[in-house]
Formats: sequence, structure tokens, C-alpha cells
Amino acid sequence: MDNLEILNLKSQSHTQFLEAVKLKHANKFKESIDLLSQALSTRSQAFQTSDNDKKFDEFYTEILVELGDSYLKCDDTQNALKNFNEAITILEKLYYPGHTKIANVLSHIVPIYLNSKDYTQAEPNLVRMLEIYEKTMSGEHRHVLESYHDLANLYYETKQIDNCKKIITKATKQLDTPLGPIEEFQLLNSKIALDENNLDEAYKQINLAINNFSQRDNHCKLALCYDLLAKILELQNKSKEANNAKEMAQHYHNLAINIHTPDPFSSTLLRA
Repeated sequence: MDNLEILNLKSQSHTQFLEAVKLKHANKFKESIDLLSQALSTRSQAFQTSDNDKKFDEFYTEILVELGDSYLKCDDTQNALKNFNEAITILEKLYYPGHTKIANVLSHIVPIYLNSKDYTQAEPNLVRMLEIYEKTMSGEHRHVLESYHDLANLYYETKQIDNCKKIITKATKQLDTPLGPIEEFQLLNSKIALDENNLDEAYKQINLAINNFSQRDNHCKLALCYDLLAKILELQNKSKEANNAKEMAQHYHNLAINIHTPDPFSSTLLRA
């Protein structure tokens, strides 16, 4: 195969990729899958050597990730994971195991396991992703904070409370703005304190969280906070205050209906 043929194949795969992305954005996921599969085949031909040893480039992994995401839109997690993991294997060969691009692919894999509560699979992938982001990005970057948040919640759900507290401590050191997502960690701190029957600390943390969520009009999280506050107040034998908290919880539950939950780690709320 001469250089012109290789160039034409690369160009064709790029065109197929762009058309597939358009289909995906139009919610035509099955059509997108078909065209992305064609783009993979075309790109593969461009790197086919005489000894049938296939070599790939970074763009090939971009196609794999888009294909995995399209499968995910069709609720086909098995094929989604297959393509994401293949992309990681290739990127490890092209670069090194701790490259940022690998963490970006892991960011597609981790939510699959978290959403299915498969914490055994989620934890090692999430830990690896966080370790890469910590080494390649500043501590207040949204990817780092998102990873802290997800890992802290994973540790909480799997009863690894000491590890959970360590992650919260690391995360809160990076948050020096009242508009930042520190309230996400204050909410989690309140849950931990309640589990440990430390009602005073639970009360303190949930009120801090409520104050900060209020500044961002996060109705979904405010509803959760007031539910938790009501539970704390009941345990403190403060029935009247608990009933008021329940009313506030219902108020915010009603406001939150059909409202998209705000992104807790919007870059506009973090330090530049």
C-alpha cells in the first residue's frame, strides 16, 4: 500500500467518524454504531503492515471511545466496556500507563460500575483515574475533585470510613471558596457523623451544607439535606424543629421536580 492510499484511508475514516458523531448527537445511536465500526475498519486498514501486524494511532482510540459511548446510549454496557478497555490497552502502548488520556477513558468506565453499584470493579478503576489526575493536574481541577467525591462516596457505601475521611480531608484542602463544591463533602461528613452517633457534629455539618447549597439554589441537594436534618433533629428529641425540616425537605422536593441537578463541580465555581 503506497502513501497516497494510506492517506486516503485515514481521510475516509475521519469523515466517517465526523458523520457518526453527528448521528450520535441526533440520538441515532444504532446508525452511529454502524458508521463508527466502519471508521474503525477503515482506520485499521491504513495501519495494516505486510506481516499483518496491526498498528494503531491515537485517533483510532478516539473512535473506540465514541463507539463505546454510543453502545452505552443503547444500554449495551458489555460492548461499551469492551471498546473503552481496548482504547486503554492501545493508549498504554502509545504512551505510558499513567498518561492523562487513559484517565479520560477511565472516566467513561467508572460511572458504569458506580451506577450499577459494582464497587469491586469501580474502586480500582477510580483509584487509578484519581492517581493519574493528581499527578497531571492541579488539586482544585474539577476532574480531581469529581474523583475525590466519587471515591469518598464509594468508601462510604462500602463502609471504608477511615479511607472516606482521608479523601474528604484531601478534597477540602483544595476548596477555599464559599461557592465551590465543599458542601458536597459537608453533606457526606454529616452522614458519617450520624452513623457514628455524633449528633452535634452531624448537625453542624448538615447546616454548613444547607447554607452553601442555598447559595447555589441546588434544590435537589437541599431536599436531601433537610431530610437528613430532620432525622438528626428527631434523634435529638427536637420534634418541632424536625417537622419544620421535613416541611422544608418536601418544599425542595417539589421544586426539584423536572429540574436538572446542577453540576457540583462546574469549573466556574473553582479556582482558575
